[in-house]
Amino acid sequence: HDNMSLMLSKGLVIWLDVPVNTLVNRLIFEKTKRPMLAQKTDEELIATMEQMLAIRAPFYQQAHVTVNATQISIPYLKQIIEQHA
Repeated sequence: HDNMSLMLSKGLVIWLDVPVNTLVNRLIFEKTKRPMLAQKTDEELIATMEQMLAIRAPFYQQAHVTVNATQISIPYLKQIIEQHA
């Protein structure tokens, strides 16, 4: 949590919130490159991502802005940054 406090004090923190199923779909084909995930079945991958998000969410939720990353665009991000500058 010290890292989050530092980030919050230094600038704008944006949480790009991604649903677990989207994360899993991204990781299924990349999991061999990630030692913690390489040997997991798809079901274990889902459970692992749900557990990781549950642990990390309280920190992520401290971000100044939360954005649904499945509906994000560069112009929208630019607008958010400009509003908080």
